[in-house]
Amino acid sequence: MYENLRKAASAYGIVVEEPQWVQVDNTNSAEDYNKAIRSDVNPKECKIVCVVIFRPELKKGVKSFLDKGGVVSQFITAKKLGGKLSMGVFSNLLKQMNAKLRQDLYRVHLPHFKNTMVIGVDLIMNGSSKLIGCCATSSKTLTQCYTKIYKQKMPRVSGEHLSQYPGKGRKEV
Repeated sequence: MYENLRKAASAYGIVVEEPQWVQVDNTNSAEDYNKAIRSDVNPKECKIVCVVIFRPELKKGVKSFLDKGGVVSQFITAKKLGGKLSMGVFSNLLKQMNAKLRQDLYRVHLPHFKNTMVIGVDLIMNGSSKLIGCCATSSKTLTQCYTKIYKQKMPRVSGEHLSQYPGKGRKEV
């Protein structure tokens, strides 16, 4: 797995260091994984934990444990690693880990955009409510973004106030 991640990383200019390996002797419960991680992983020194999990239904318990400890995690099933693999599997795994570590995957040189924040807003009508999506870049390279979605209910308007809302699609309630 490590060698394949290194090969995939070279295409993106990402350095993959030798990982700390933690062996889980018994993989029957999430607590077995958590116990092995607790005994061998120092959350202050660890950037990300990649868990090869044999039983997908245990992921929730292991992920919850890692989240509570403030450890970024990435999961892959042993079944996926057991078959014939293409570099695409490792490229995707690497991209997901890189994004979780808030690292850039691509950078575009934009010399005219120094000290700039790009902001985008979009509005979608969704039945009786509207969704407002907001996005703003948060890095000098304009590659990291803060996003937020707001859901807002449309006001109910009585017949006497309909004249304040011109246009098609207005309905009396």
